[in-house]
Amino acid sequence: LIFTDFLMPNMNGKEFLAIKANLPNNITTPVIFCSGNMPDDLTRWTIQEKLFFVDKPFDQKKISTYVKIALFKRPSE
Repeated sequence: LIFTDFLMPNMNGKEFLAIKANLPNNITTPVIFCSGNMPDDLTRWTIQEKLFFVDKPFDQKKISTYVKIALFKRPSE
């Protein structure tokens, strides 16, 4: 599981995913992005990737729910 901000100092989430795509054995690694500014094309992203977006501010319960879904929900579910 990778948990990171969508807007980082030297890259954004789209750039991060492009780098991640070229790493070996990364296909099944889920990513949870957090951000105060969600991408406009959010629906397209969540369909194409095993991605989750959490808007700021967030609470522990919300994060816990996303982590459980990302780690334990099978792609076909």
